[in-house]
Amino acid sequence: MHRDFLPLICLLILFAAGCGGATSGENDQTTADDDAHDQDDDTTVEPTPSNAIDFPDDFLWGVSTSAFQTEGGNVNSDFTQWMLKVFHRDLCGEAADSYDLYETDANLAQDLGVNIYRIGIEWARIEPQKGKYDEAEIEHYRKVIEAVVGRGIKPMVTLHHFTNPQWVQDQGGWRNAETIASFVAYARLMAKSYGDLVDYWLTINEPIIYASGLCLMAGYPGGSINNFPCAAEVSTNMMFAHARAYHAIKEVDTTDADGDGESAIVSIAQAIVPGYPRRPDNAGDIESARMYDYFMNKMIFYTLTTGELDANGDGDTTDEGDGYYEELAGTLDFLGVNFYNSIKVLHVPLIFGPIAGIPCYPEANFICYPHGRPPYLHGDNGNPIEPEEFHKLLVDYADEFHLPIVITENGVATTDGYFRSWFIIEHLKAVRAALDDGVDVRGYMHWSLIDNFEWLMAYTMRFGLFHVDFPTSIRSWTEGGETYSAIVHAGGVSQELLDRYADAPPVSE
Repeated sequence: MHRDFLPLICLLILFAAGCGGATSGENDQTTADDDAHDQDDDTTVEPTPSNAIDFPDDFLWGVSTSAFQTEGGNVNSDFTQWMLKVFHRDLCGEAADSYDLYETDANLAQDLGVNIYRIGIEWARIEPQKGKYDEAEIEHYRKVIEAVVGRGIKPMVTLHHFTNPQWVQDQGGWRNAETIASFVAYARLMAKSYGDLVDYWLTINEPIIYASGLCLMAGYPGGSINNFPCAAEVSTNMMFAHARAYHAIKEVDTTDADGDGESAIVSIAQAIVPGYPRRPDNAGDIESARMYDYFMNKMIFYTLTTGELDANGDGDTTDEGDGYYEELAGTLDFLGVNFYNSIKVLHVPLIFGPIAGIPCYPEANFICYPHGRPPYLHGDNGNPIEPEEFHKLLVDYADEFHLPIVITENGVATTDGYFRSWFIIEHLKAVRAALDDGVDVRGYMHWSLIDNFEWLMAYTMRFGLFHVDFPTSIRSWTEGGETYSAIVHAGGVSQELLDRYADAPPVSE
C-alpha cells in the first residue's frame, strides 16, 4: 500500500473494535486436513466428565463471522470499489472463499459442537442495483443458512456489517435519509425469505464504530476527518434504520424456526469499549472519558431501549430533533455485546466534538504516553487484554438496560495457541461470574470461526479458531479451537483446562 495512506490506516485502527493478539506459534500445533477442506472426526476433543466451571444447560455456545470478511469477491460492495480507487487493488481478494466453502465452514462449526453460528448476508450481493434484487443470491444465502440449520445449529444472521452496495454510497451513504428506507426494504425481504429458518437477527453490526470510523477518520468509503456532526447524523440514521427494520422483521417473520416459542429475536451488535481517563486526576480527561463512554458505548442502547434520541450526540436530549420517538423505544430484544478491551481517553480540545479527546490505542501512544507506555498484556495489535473488564461490563450493562445479554463477539488476534486458550477461559470465567451475580447472559460467541480479512489490516491479524491458509483456503485446527471445542462439548471448563492454562501469558513491551 502507499505510504500516503498510513496516517489514514492508523486513524482507522484507533476505533477498530476487533483487535488483539500475541506472537508465538499456534499454527505450528495444527495439522491441515488431507482433502483441503474437511476435518476427520478424531480431531474433535472428547467431552470431559465433569467441570470446574459449569454453564446453564440452555446456554448458547457459538462462533461469529462476517460475510464480507470471509466470502471474498464482492465486486458490488462500496468497500471493494473504495479499495480499488485508493489502493489500486482489492486488498480482500477471495478472503477465505467462504462464499463457495460455506458447507465446509458449517462442518467446522458442527465439529466444534456449537449450537449457534453468527453469519452475515451481504446487502451488495442481494441488491446490486437499487430496487433490483438478485434471485440467485437470495437462493445462495438460503443454501448457506440451510447448511447451518441442517447441522442442528441455530443461525444468527447479520444484515449489515460495515459494507454497503455501491449505489448506496453513490446516493450519499448513511448521511442520506433515503438509505433508511432502502435498508428496511432489504431487511424485510431477508426476513420474508429466511424467516422459516432464522429466529435470531442482528440488523446492524457496531453502528457507532461505523459512524465514527466513517466521519472522524475517513476509514470507510465516502468518509471525512474529525466531523462529529456527520458521526451523529449517521448514527441517528442507523438507529432509525434498525428500529424500522426491527418492526418489519417482527411483522413478516412469524415462524418459530427452532421450536423454542419465539419467532423473531432482533437486536444489534454493539462494540463496548469502556473509556477511562488517561490521567485519573485530570478534569479534562475525566470529562472526555465520560463523553467517550456515552457516545461510543451507551447512547445507542439508551436510545433503542427508552426511545429518547440525542440526535447530535452531545449528551442531552433537549436540542432540536431530540426527544422521544415511539418507534425507537423497545427495539432491542437483547443486548448484543462485542467486547475486546477498554481504553484510556486523553483530553485534546477541539477533537471529536463533545468528546474532545482521543482514545489511547497503540497508534496514539506517542501522544498519550510521550515517555513510553509501561509493559502490559496485549495482543498483536497492541490492545490491552482485560478479562476483568468483561465481568464489570456485563454487570453494569445488565443493571442499566435490564435486558438479556448475548456476547456476539469476543476474541483475540494471535498465532499463539496458549494465549488464545487462556483468553477464552479467562473471559468465560468472567461470564460465569456475571451469571453468579444475577446477570442474564444467554450465550457466548467467539470471534472468529476462521481467520478472515481484517479490513485495512488485511490478513495481518488472525482471530480464527481454525487457521486459514489463504492461498489455498485450507482450514486446519488450532490449539485454541481444540480448547473451545472441549469447553463447548462439556458445557463448561474442566479443572484440567483450568490447570493447563492457569498462568497468564507474559507481559511484553
